[in-house]
Amino acid sequence: MPRKDKYHDAVRIALEKDGWTRLSSSGVIKMSTFPIDAWHNTFKASLGQLMIKTYNLRVIGFDPQSQEVKLWTP
Repeated sequence: MPRKDKYHDAVRIALEKDGWTRLSSSGVIKMSTFPIDAWHNTFKASLGQLMIKTYNLRVIGFDPQSQEVKLWTP
């Protein structure tokens, strides 16, 4: 099982605040998360948009301080 990164708990709380529920504690979904600043610097740029489209990425941007989801790609 992969090690939890420093944002793991903040993201879990943010997703739960947004109405998500956990199906299991075994980590069914492989997820990489990005603080909102990283999302703006990486995925709003042309190359980031191309990566999202080419690889059909679903990206969540969250605020680690408020522990809230701020945006995601559909």
